[in-house]
Amino acid sequence: MTAPVNQEVTAGTTEKYTMSSASDVDGDGVTTTVDLGSASSFIKYSSGTFTMSPKSTHVGTYTITVKLEDDNPTNKLSMTYTFTVTVNAAATSSSSNSTNSTSNSTNSTSGF
Repeated sequence: MTAPVNQEVTAGTTEKYTMSSASDVDGDGVTTTVDLGSASSFIKYSSGTFTMSPKSTHVGTYTITVKLEDDNPTNKLSMTYTFTVTVNAAATSSSSNSTNSTSNSTNSTSGF
């Protein structure tokens, strides 16, 4: 797995970020644990994809922790990654507001 990339999202929009897949060099399964911290109110994680839907009350920077651990019962290996999600305030205008949706992903694999 390549290290997750810091993300920026605008309040009032929805964006998705998909992490690269992880593999183990000797074929063990890999367990992923995600700690969203205080961002859990607007970020959901499922099957490698983070869906971010912040509101104006979420403007700020949040740290996300991702821990990968192989399923080897005698010689467990693990790696921990952190990345930030920065929520920016929405631009104000006199026109009507709309919700944008974009998707970011990284697609490479590596063993640990």
